[in-house]
Amino acid sequence: MKKQRKHINLSRITAFILSVAMLAGFCPQGVSFADIPITLPKVNAAENISNPRIVKDSSMDAGQKVTWDCVYFGSYPQSEITSKDGSIYNALKNATGWDENNDITIGRTKYRRLKGEDATRYSSNEEGEYNIMEWQL
Repeated sequence: MKKQRKHINLSRITAFILSVAMLAGFCPQGVSFADIPITLPKVNAAENISNPRIVKDSSMDAGQKVTWDCVYFGSYPQSEITSKDGSIYNALKNATGWDENNDITIGRTKYRRLKGEDATRYSSNEEGEYNIMEWQL
């Protein structure tokens, strides 16, 4: 009998705790009870973004500290297309319709055309050909 009563009380306490936890999920952000936060604080977007913020800092080599507000995500080339790649290399070499960034999409693959001078390290040929990079969309 005592075992059964103990089990019922434990079930009631567990049900109460789970009910309170579920109800807390319905509360708007930033709610607190008796100065105890129940939910996460409300997050606001920055209203005035300035890129870059430059602050004088004598401990830095440049004499200033530069901070940017934004992080940009994107896609990046996965491999270099060379004459060894055969037909796609010839198709890209003869392709028209490259955009202002020297990008073109053929099928579901995006290609970027780069000149040797655009790279930090490159080997150039006499013809000044573009290096073409590809990545999957």
